[in-house]
Amino acid sequence: MPVNPHHLLDTALVLSQAPQPELDVRFQEPRVQELFEVLRGTSSSVLLRYLWEKFNDPLARSVLNSFFLSEAGYDVIRRATGMTIEAIKTFGEYFFDNSVFRDRLDRFSYANHMSQYGSHMESQYYKAALVCGPEYLTWLLTGDSAYTPKEVLHTQMVDAAFRSQAHRNANITSEVAIEARSWAALAQKAAVTLHKMDPQDVTDAMDQLRLALCHKDDTLSQHVEGAPRPEDILH
Repeated sequence: MPVNPHHLLDTALVLSQAPQPELDVRFQEPRVQELFEVLRGTSSSVLLRYLWEKFNDPLARSVLNSFFLSEAGYDVIRRATGMTIEAIKTFGEYFFDNSVFRDRLDRFSYANHMSQYGSHMESQYYKAALVCGPEYLTWLLTGDSAYTPKEVLHTQMVDAAFRSQAHRNANITSEVAIEARSWAALAQKAAVTLHKMDPQDVTDAMDQLRLALCHKDDTLSQHVEGAPRPEDILH
């Protein structure tokens, strides 16, 4: 695994099998010691024992890991899981160290690694966390959504528009190109519906685009002979 957000727990697991764990320098980390006691069944922390139960539950573990992977806020996780803020913070401190991820690619590498060893359910949660975000995870768990109908349509339009570009590196008669054209139709349909919902908003956006394209930059040549002018394209 390129990075390991569970390194404290993994260290405690290794030390719990050692004959003299207290001689290992890693045992000096206070959180490792506390997890060590949880694993040995000697911990007096009700909260850590509770979180250890959650981590051992495949569904609870994949849900919590996914939320932390998506960098969701504590309030978002609380709303989706019903856990207390204290419990959520403690889970992050002991069972999922977000600080190990150096960039977004590290997060995708972790999700890819876990999908190879976990269940299909876990794999889907991890992918949803990174591609769709914490709001989607919340909807999966609660059915609640913070999205308005307009935001849903906008998301669908953008998603379909990007998918419609998949033909760029494919033959025009390929299955990829055929599918891309279907996505283009969906994007157009969503755009038309959005315009009907709020025509002024769409008109304002088009006006801003027109102004941006027609803006003159005095530092550059304004027109290349034979090339179409922006105003010819927009009108």
